[in-house]
Amino acid sequence: EMLTGVTYTKNNKTEIVGFKSRKFPKDFSSPKGYTGHLADLIGYKKAKSQKRVLVITEGEVDFASAHQMYQMDMESKGRKYELPSVVSTLNGINSLLKSFRDSNEMFNFFKQYEKVVLAVDNDEVGNKYVEEFIEAMPRETLYRANLRYKDANDYLVRGAIHEWVSDTYWNATPCSVASIVGSG
Repeated sequence: EMLTGVTYTKNNKTEIVGFKSRKFPKDFSSPKGYTGHLADLIGYKKAKSQKRVLVITEGEVDFASAHQMYQMDMESKGRKYELPSVVSTLNGINSLLKSFRDSNEMFNFFKQYEKVVLAVDNDEVGNKYVEEFIEAMPRETLYRANLRYKDANDYLVRGAIHEWVSDTYWNATPCSVASIVGSG
């Protein structure tokens, strides 16, 4: 069982408002307190002081997997790049847009980054909600990771750490790029 503390931040004041319980593989039927879409994203408290790159994943396991892979990549290769901030949706991909649209705190958090990378599950449901998110949010800093595997945890299980970093940090596609066709 995995227990996630749920916080809510307003006017820079954060308080614990609930707990989300996950019984493996995917039973989330026992939350305590408030665990709705207005709660902070997983990893928000640590990430909110960063300014450059934000990577958004889908769920607690993907959050932990992504964070671990960035650390492992930097240590194994002796690479020098700023570790991105990693956060995750609290209630699945369908809460992604609501979390940012309905909370000024989360919207301002999104806006502080130079680059925001959507690295959520590469499946039909994930793609549907990512498209919805891209249409509704400011796109100047928004990027989409081109995942070759299902999600962050799948990369970790396969040992594809450097591929994760490449797909999410270095090779994500800007969402602001318009399709421009030459006159020839």
